[in-house]
Amino acid sequence: MMIGMAKWLCPCGNTIRSSGSIPNPQQWRIVSDSDLTQVASAAGLTDDAAVVEFVDLTRLVYRCESCGRLHVYWDREQTWPPSVYVPEPDAYPQN
Repeated sequence: MMIGMAKWLCPCGNTIRSSGSIPNPQQWRIVSDSDLTQVASAAGLTDDAAVVEFVDLTRLVYRCESCGRLHVYWDREQTWPPSVYVPEPDAYPQN
């Protein structure tokens, strides 16, 4: 799977990076509740196989550490550009 770019700018001006430190603090994975049962049933597999199955069911998300925007790749091919979502005012916890 290819990501459109190794880094890009969030609309707030902060840099989002898809490469670098592992684990990446900006990279998230989401899975729907309906797919979670498939992940649970995969628990009987070896650890590596369960992780691979989990990753295949998730969507890649990057969270801007500055403003909290979510950059979401809804398709498994991670087609550029991602959908960008802005949190409600006062909803993003500042560190």
